[in-house]
Amino acid sequence: MSSELERRTAIIGALRCGRAPKEIIDFFKFCKATVYSIAKSFKESEDIEEGFLTPERKTPDRSQVHGQNVNKEVYLDVMQTVVKPWMTQIAAGRPYLYQQDGAPAHTSNLVQNWCLENLDMFWSKEFWPPSSPDPNPCDYYLWGVLERDTNKRAHNTVDSLKAVIIQAVTNLSREQVAHAVGRFRHRVEAVIVKGGSWIE
Repeated sequence: MSSELERRTAIIGALRCGRAPKEIIDFFKFCKATVYSIAKSFKESEDIEEGFLTPERKTPDRSQVHGQNVNKEVYLDVMQTVVKPWMTQIAAGRPYLYQQDGAPAHTSNLVQNWCLENLDMFWSKEFWPPSSPDPNPCDYYLWGVLERDTNKRAHNTVDSLKAVIIQAVTNLSREQVAHAVGRFRHRVEAVIVKGGSWIE
């Protein structure tokens, strides 16, 4: 992934967590003009009234595959007719990265080859270990922190739970993020030593 795309992804992620541009500049030490430009574009793409993604940016309806077994042919058809056109529209000429999990339909040679030939940037099945929480900061750190914070009290509605999750993510400190990311290399090296097996 290019450093420009990495910066953009980090800035948008922070904006989605409710961070202000000034906080993002201080945290990541990114150029002010870059942060404010991306923040302006991000704000324009948001539905101001509801604070959620505009209808055009929502994931497309996948109801056409309900009731079918999703084999490599069905999955490839959905990629060609739904996912790729939607990603092209949303990206609007900007580069994007596509990553999928290790489901058999996703890892078939047919689908992997199509993705490599037709998507801007694609992480192949060899690039990222499937179903492996060990090198994933969300799995080895974030989910535990969020679960601890969100389970302090019961939630009677989905909206209540969502609000607490958003608040917990917003409250993550720079030190917490640095601690989690700082463990990444060690964990990847441990997975390599184990020959790709789990380390926990």
